[in-house]
Amino acid sequence: MSLLITALIALPIQARSSNLSPQVQVKNIVWLTPDATQIGSNRVGFGVADKMVKFVASQLPEIEHKLVRANSKRSLQMLESGEAACHPSLIRSSERERIAYFSNTLLLPPMQLIVRTDKVEALPRDGQGAVDLNRLLADPNLRGALTERRSYGDYIDGIIATRPENKRVQSYSPADFGGKLLQMLLADRADYLIDFPTSMDLMLNTQASRNESLQALPIQGATDFMVIGVACPRNAWGLEAIHAIDRVLSTPAGVTLMRESSARLLRPEAQRVCSARQEAFYKDRAKPSKFF
Repeated sequence: MSLLITALIALPIQARSSNLSPQVQVKNIVWLTPDATQIGSNRVGFGVADKMVKFVASQLPEIEHKLVRANSKRSLQMLESGEAACHPSLIRSSERERIAYFSNTLLLPPMQLIVRTDKVEALPRDGQGAVDLNRLLADPNLRGALTERRSYGDYIDGIIATRPENKRVQSYSPADFGGKLLQMLLADRADYLIDFPTSMDLMLNTQASRNESLQALPIQGATDFMVIGVACPRNAWGLEAIHAIDRVLSTPAGVTLMRESSARLLRPEAQRVCSARQEAFYKDRAKPSKFF
């Protein structure tokens, strides 16, 4: 297991802060989720997030649970401002660790470049077919589409943050965390984006040209698996909320839900490659977390 994933998984098992006021109570949780009317069943993570919220709500009936539709930009703003809100399925990154507590739920392979098939030959790739993202983001001939404030993992986030000025690479704030960008590729309004390959698979299941229109290619250097989890604001309320949520997710029923959800988000070949890592991840996840 990579050093990054080992570090991420280890974070929630550190000692809990001792200066938390015992008066803090969680009576309501606002759950921040993408707009389901925009994505239907064609987005990786939404079905998982929806089931996660329903499960947690059923196990914590003493807390009032409310769904609020929010895109990635708005969700991060609410967590930063410390509102009484949690996100059920957020990619864990160094930046987000500073504003939120996480209860790990999913372990997935790194994102890949989703590209129009007619643009594959124009991509800067190495001998193994992996895309040089630094060169691609500087290419004035190819149109890139990124989701504002979405994390693609620490490695890719670092490349995006330091990319050169290029008007052909645009950032968007779609209601569905990026699903509409896939439609932009099909409509020839963009040439590439970054996402989980399963997102492309789910969308193309409804397209007649699903075997020809888009392809998923690995990105050079993006090898670390990605941890996804429930995120609550890094304040006293968020600490109490994440403890309550983590407690029910650590039950046998909670771990089963997470394990089955993760399997559905992997391509068959990825399931074979990832089986050992998944097993170790959920064995560790069956133990209640502690937070600092």
